[in-house]
Amino acid sequence: MRRFSPWPMSLRGSLLLLAVAICGFGLAGGLFWLFGPLAFFAVIPFATFLILRGGFLIVVGTQDAWTSRSRPLVAASLVIAPIIVTALGAASTLPLIRIGAATSTWVWFLAHRGTYREIARQIESGELVPAPTFYQKALGTQFIVDLGPPKRVAFPLFGGFGDNWRAVVHDPTGVVKRARFRNPGEGGPDDIEMMFGGQMVGCRLMVEDFYDCNFT
Repeated sequence: MRRFSPWPMSLRGSLLLLAVAICGFGLAGGLFWLFGPLAFFAVIPFATFLILRGGFLIVVGTQDAWTSRSRPLVAASLVIAPIIVTALGAASTLPLIRIGAATSTWVWFLAHRGTYREIARQIESGELVPAPTFYQKALGTQFIVDLGPPKRVAFPLFGGFGDNWRAVVHDPTGVVKRARFRNPGEGGPDDIEMMFGGQMVGCRLMVEDFYDCNFT
């Protein structure tokens, strides 16, 4: 007779699957804004694997439930657990990717904060004169200048997909907080949202005068 384990494979596998989904989608979101569409396309086979694995655990859970059919509540939990985990993994895909993207932006920002602050200071003081080119580079860092007034600086992150990109923006006025996504033809503050050569669709305050901004 098969011995029933207090932690059968369906439950252990479900917990592991949930942990893998959280780490995997979070990592994909972080890598997407730093390294581009390769990270985005990696999500497709990863999500496929999670769905197939979830289906396998549902089958295993059904087998475990049959073994413990004398305990209805336990049997039901063995079937329901992998179903819930698979559904949670699917529903949390976009939130986890967003969390990963925000985390990677913070890590990148903290690693380059001193350089960003110095470039912004030099531009504001006139020590660094903005060039006529769109992308500029100083102190080994690429940036885009909006002449304002006042002058604002965007430090693009690598990656993105198509015409979607992300940047750390230095804005001493904080008006970039008003930027938001708008449908074509919908009115909005173009003087704010069209800064830096792309439509700014959202900004969140990071620290001091630095914002995490999305563009399309």
